[in-house]
Amino acid sequence: MFEPVLKPILRAYFNRLPIADRPPRFEQFSQQAWLQPSLEAIAAEIDIYLVAPDPALSSRAKPFRPQLHPSSPTVLDWVAPSPDLAAAAVSTSASPLPERSFLGRRGRYRLLERQGQRGGHPLYSGVEVDTKQAVMLQEYRLDSQRLSPVEIQLRQQAFARVAGLELADGRSQDLRWVEPSDAIADPLEPLCFLVTDERAIAPSLNRTIERQGGLPPATVVRHLQQILQSLECLHTQTFRLPSSQTVRGIACGNLSLDSLCQLQYGEETFVYLRDLALWEDLFDPVKQPTIAPEIHPKQVARDLQDLAYVGFYLLCGNTVGEDGILDPRSSLDWPAGVPRSLEFFIKQLLNGEFASAAEARIALEQLVFEPLPLLVPAVTAGQRSAPAEDNVWQWVTLPLLLLLLGAALFVWSLVRRQEEGLVAGVAHLQEVAGVPAGEFRYTAVGNGVWQTVNQRWELLAQEARFEARVMAAQPQISLIYRPAESVASALEQVRTGQVDFAILPAIAPFSVQQFETQTIAYDGLAVVVAFSYAQRRNGLPQHLRGQLSLQQVQQLYGQQVMQWANVASNSVSLAVQLYAPSSAEAREIFEQVVLQGESLENGIVGLRTPAMLRQIFRDFESPARPVGGVGFAPFSEVFGQCAVYPLALRRAGEAAVQAIAFPDGSPLRPSSDLCTTKGGYALQPELFRQRIYPLAYPVVVVYSFDNSLPPVGPKMAEMLLTAEGQTLLQQGGLVPVFGDR
Repeated sequence: MFEPVLKPILRAYFNRLPIADRPPRFEQFSQQAWLQPSLEAIAAEIDIYLVAPDPALSSRAKPFRPQLHPSSPTVLDWVAPSPDLAAAAVSTSASPLPERSFLGRRGRYRLLERQGQRGGHPLYSGVEVDTKQAVMLQEYRLDSQRLSPVEIQLRQQAFARVAGLELADGRSQDLRWVEPSDAIADPLEPLCFLVTDERAIAPSLNRTIERQGGLPPATVVRHLQQILQSLECLHTQTFRLPSSQTVRGIACGNLSLDSLCQLQYGEETFVYLRDLALWEDLFDPVKQPTIAPEIHPKQVARDLQDLAYVGFYLLCGNTVGEDGILDPRSSLDWPAGVPRSLEFFIKQLLNGEFASAAEARIALEQLVFEPLPLLVPAVTAGQRSAPAEDNVWQWVTLPLLLLLLGAALFVWSLVRRQEEGLVAGVAHLQEVAGVPAGEFRYTAVGNGVWQTVNQRWELLAQEARFEARVMAAQPQISLIYRPAESVASALEQVRTGQVDFAILPAIAPFSVQQFETQTIAYDGLAVVVAFSYAQRRNGLPQHLRGQLSLQQVQQLYGQQVMQWANVASNSVSLAVQLYAPSSAEAREIFEQVVLQGESLENGIVGLRTPAMLRQIFRDFESPARPVGGVGFAPFSEVFGQCAVYPLALRRAGEAAVQAIAFPDGSPLRPSSDLCTTKGGYALQPELFRQRIYPLAYPVVVVYSFDNSLPPVGPKMAEMLLTAEGQTLLQQGGLVPVFGDR
């Protein structure tokens, strides 16, 4: 009955333990019969078998590493033979070879058939002559045109010394990488052969996304966890090379969609590393590989950065888009539906914010599973507690888990109520408890979205600014507003304690070490052109079919396009006139989200939003020389007028998204009459909440990470998330977090 609740608790607990400590702790927990179904359900997810378990600890433990079938040495039990596997693993039809054998350190091997290639290197099936064991041999050819005979010989010798690793202390541990069993340097030709098992032909992740497209975020998280666990072991263990040299930590150095393969073990899928740079670099004439006694931090950083690209490409389902190579640094290249927290984590990997794979793994597990604190002492791998200690552990574990069970049910009930927009039954501003007393300051960008919201409130009721509403509902608090010049300036004021919180657009991840944030609403940038009823048939919305791509917007504001005929149909003889709002906040959002960090060019006319909309309209209506003006502004400032037409926008490879719709659900079209139907259309909230509209963004309350300060920031966010607060934000022109009010 409790299994759905116990599984996430147990999963979070085990994911916090060091990998080597998990099997003995798992065995202790398994002694409780009521926990066994939940433990068995999560065993594969928490990598109990990543470290080869001691048979004395568990008679139920099966070896994690896939083994060859004794009766059929050419078939692995981690994947069933199928046409799909053959298509994924073999790039050319197998072809018999002249009989030839090669002597390695551990045996003599005979090549049987060519099975295609991987990474540009031919791949052969083979057999170890004495044991008749099936093997795979990958051929590496040294470039005799660019390397001298001496250099070729040195690299062959180095290959035989480094291609193959084992733990220096002799332990058996599956690091989830396809380890070589032997390395051969051909004495007659500039060739080397790497000997492995049939995991060498397992489908790569690149092949997987070619067949399936982008993977679901949950699957990508699982793959990232597994790869980080393998990297953690590679980076921190001491290894012995075939030359008997020991090294402290090994970098993969070659992490990519092609070097990672996918294995099926029962119903579980696992990702394995292969093709380490330790020997792969020997066959690149440009590189001069060396073996250091200890892994360098730069190598760790490179592996984590490479992993960021792997995660990003798995989500995208490709490495190349319509506009070129996909770039995780560009917000325009991210696919729709990726959780913001996962995107933030991948960008942290990319920016080198983790010092180790272990630190990144813990951050990812906290991000996804929200692991609970470690409440019990760890048991060293392979160590058995005394009988008395076992009894104490059993008595302590039961109440702890019952306590966690109760806490989980309580949190679940709170989340359910929060999803309904009724956190603890609070509906009104004055009902929020725990609002601190005293005088506090807050900031937002002057002439930005928050100013627009306040101005709309003032139109609805006299003295109805945010500060006045809060102080009327909570008389013990006094709020003072201090406008900031930019988002960066507002964040600096929060960081230095000049203000207690800020209300800002979340256009980029804030530092999790310095700030906490709470989303209170959503907004987005509208890209607009003139809408003229009198000349509607000749207007830009009609010629543009009501839409622009983000690339076209970039080209327009990069001043690469000067005539609308280059964007719309050739019949449009209008010059492009660029406009931008004078609001520093709107400009900063546009520069970050659309121009990818580039500044707006000089010569773009800057006006306050109402004046900008009027000027765009006048430009088009001018009888002497009509001009096709284009501008951008937040929807909270644009919505409800009929001077301009908000265009639908599209990301590369996706359909255009129109943020405005009529009550029947039909989107705004160029043929729609904005003026006579002024109150008959509305923003589509889910397009903003799910970030489907390309230029949507959250509006957040930002406050200090320091929890020793009065909780004025969290309480202001809580007030704005009440039913009354959400209604007020919607009246101010923003999209509420919860259902429409």
